[in-house]
This record gives sequence, C-alpha cells and structure tokens, in this order.
Amino acid sequence: MVLGKQTDLVTSLENALIRMTSLDGIGRDEIILDLSALPFIESIAKSRPRIIWLPDTVARLLINSRSNPNYREFLNKLFRRWTRRRINFDALSEIILRAQIGETRIRMITTEEADTKIYNLFLERLLGNDLVVELSPRLNLLGDIVGKIVGASHKMRKAIIMANRALHRLVRDIIPVLDAANDVVDWKTKFFEENLHFPVKRTRGIRWFVGITLGVAVSPVGIVLGILDP
Repeated sequence: MVLGKQTDLVTSLENALIRMTSLDGIGRDEIILDLSALPFIESIAKSRPRIIWLPDTVARLLINSRSNPNYREFLNKLFRRWTRRRINFDALSEIILRAQIGETRIRMITTEEADTKIYNLFLERLLGNDLVVELSPRLNLLGDIVGKIVGASHKMRKAIIMANRALHRLVRDIIPVLDAANDVVDWKTKFFEENLHFPVKRTRGIRWFVGITLGVAVSPVGIVLGILDP
C-alpha cells in the first residue's frame, strides 16, 4: 500500500511530524536502528545518541551465532533482506554483549516496547518461509523484527534510522508508506540535526533515510510509515 503524494496525505504527514517535534522525547537522543543501519552502529554511536534501540530477536541471534553456526546461516538470510554488504557478525555480537559503545547504551526492543496491534499485524502478515527459527517458541523472524521496529517507533515516538529503502519494500504491502523524500518539508534538515542529533547527510556512499510510524486518520490501518530523506 503506497500512498501517493496527494495533498491531503502529505499534509497529514507534515502535521503529524510537527506535532511530534513539539513533544518531549521524539528523536532527541534515542533512535531505532533498521537492520540496514546496524552494520554502521559504531559510526552512528559517534554522534552520541544516549540510547540506540535494536530488536531483541536480532541480538539473540547474534549472541547464539557465536557458538552455533546454524544461527549464522539465519543471520545471513535475514540481513540479505536488507543489504548486500558484508556483515561482521562477531563484531556486532561483541557490541551486543557489551550493551554500550562509549557513552551510548544499546537497548533491546521487546514486545513490551512495540505497539501490540502493529507487532501482531506484521507477525501474521509478513512471512518469510526461510526465516522461521527455533527460538523457543518457533518464530516468524521477519514479521517479528519488522513488527518490533515499526511498532516501537509508533509506541515510543522514536525515529528509525535506515541506510536504504529495504524497510519501505518490506512493509508497503501491509501498511501505507508515504515517501516524503522530495516533498516540501522545508524544516526537515533542522529536524534531523537538532532533534535526532544524527548526521544524516550522505556519507561514504550511504544515503541515510529516516522513518517514523505515525497515526494518520486517512490510513486504512490507522498508521503510515513516513520516510524522509534529508
């Protein structure tokens, strides 16, 4: 479900973002990392966000992969849904175990942090038959991870940092996506730099995107994933 650039929908997104920037806690010093951005977690931490949020399932897979090669296979399949970059899973698992990079803490998104209705929507409808893993209980990995990222963004009012548009492709058949990358949101650069404390300009060939799950009345499921490109 891709929402076009109709005036009412763009206006709804802009109004919702304006409301969010006026509330304490949006962005500021906490961000959610999409899996496309996870390989760059150390670079992102240099901008000193207080907390970086990650889906707990990814953390469990990374830690389990240290002793079980079967989990390494699942990680390779999982990350290929987001990126073709080579991933140093050992380095990422070390970061997860430390739960900190400098002054930045790493915290996990569980089902408690995610909006329940959004999480269940993705768990039921975003299926990856090759990504069902025995993690007590048996789990639809793809739906679980995307549901936690999108659901936590909505419930906690936090922005999702992305290094590509893979999340857009994964969710667009389930919830509406409003790609406002080229719309006239003249304050968005200031919003990124002052509210997110994150240097989202293109760096080292990476084009950063920011996603925010918003409640929008015109959406058939009550929410929309807004994607902004600084």
